[in-house]
Amino acid sequence: MEKQILAIALIIIVLLSASATYANDKNTADKSYTVHSLIDGYKVVSAYDKKGKIIYSIQYYPVESLAKNIMDVVSRSFANYYFSGMEKISQPGQDEVFVVHIENANSMKTVLVHNNEAELMNDFSKTN
Repeated sequence: MEKQILAIALIIIVLLSASATYANDKNTADKSYTVHSLIDGYKVVSAYDKKGKIIYSIQYYPVESLAKNIMDVVSRSFANYYFSGMEKISQPGQDEVFVVHIENANSMKTVLVHNNEAELMNDFSKTN
């Protein structure tokens, strides 16, 4: 019990030191929690197990805040597209994964960036 309280306190300290604004949380059926917050102006959804250990977090970025190195990786494979958003997915013990949304006049694409490689995940046509 003491370790669980310490883990929760540590999470709260980290969130507060990152200038987070608590929004809400949801208790899921398996007793894990998702926390929706605003950290440094970015929407973040974090999931924690029943012991307070982080499972994953997703940070949402608007177009004006996209990481240049990630944009460069996507642009090498998908020229002539503009960027419309991005999410960064973090899991303990795993490399970060970026989900990048791009589009042009004809299509919208979702691209996964991992280890400096871009992989097309979805491609939606805008025309009939």
